[in-house]
Amino acid sequence: MNIPYKLYFNDGTDSTIILYHDNNEMVYSLTFIKEIDSIQVDPEKWVLKKVESVIGISEYDYADSFTFSPNPVEDELMIRSSGQPIRYIAIHNLFGKKISEFFDMQPFCSVDVSGLSSGLYFISLQIGDNIFTRKFVKL
Repeated sequence: MNIPYKLYFNDGTDSTIILYHDNNEMVYSLTFIKEIDSIQVDPEKWVLKKVESVIGISEYDYADSFTFSPNPVEDELMIRSSGQPIRYIAIHNLFGKKISEFFDMQPFCSVDVSGLSSGLYFISLQIGDNIFTRKFVKL
């Protein structure tokens, strides 16, 4: 099945790419000269697992690098890293658009998500030189 992806770039331009998908997990590696602000996809035709180039997910995703709870969350997401300070936290929606970001957090901290609409989000943390991403549900 061919699925169109509409890319919106930070300079205000956009472009559409079409990628072939079958019933198996498909992995693509694409290089863009411009920085992508967000991606729009028909939600009836796709399931997003992770978007590496838009939200900067490290290729190595260590399960014990950080934990967060509760998930699903209503108001406040509690985050605990493996002891190192958290250099950066970003929350993205399913389209890859950055919703909020925080800098220089302690190994144990909380993030207020009460202003988010209900839905599925991605939280990315930079701990040391690594970036880790997990998904969470906002009630």
